[in-house]
Amino acid sequence: MVPMGISSITQSILNSVNLEFKSFKNYIIGSILLIVSIVVLPRYLGIDAFIVGTAVSIIISSILNLRMIKKHLGITGLILKPLSLMSIFVIPSSMLGNFVLGIFKCLVPQFFAVAFSCASSLLCFVVLCLIFNVINVKSLADSLKQIKKIKVMKKKTKNFAK
Repeated sequence: MVPMGISSITQSILNSVNLEFKSFKNYIIGSILLIVSIVVLPRYLGIDAFIVGTAVSIIISSILNLRMIKKHLGITGLILKPLSLMSIFVIPSSMLGNFVLGIFKCLVPQFFAVAFSCASSLLCFVVLCLIFNVINVKSLADSLKQIKKIKVMKKKTKNFAK
């Protein structure tokens, strides 16, 4: 599921910077690998060849899209490290959410059990991102301050226009 999300996001990014054709080319490369997997792998994996082929197709498409974004936007840092860390953090976060859901569904109504489960998963994910410095709190705080200044400036110009 994570590579599907990454593929979708990277395709949207490439489309927004007028690289639709290159994004489509990466998709075609992934689809060719899917077809090859469907033709070759059933002898060894049976019906699971389609699942493996789809996974390979999406992963290759995502990697090619990430490389295209890195090349086109001139990003010097490594994109895959934070993405892979976040993908790994999903595992303990979802396990904690499932555990919390199992405990709370016997004690409270289902809505509250799901709400507590989601909140605990989100908290776990954010804490892991903070611990491993995937999220930079200082730059996030600076961005929020800039957004607040922009809102104040818009409000002042709106009041001035009246």
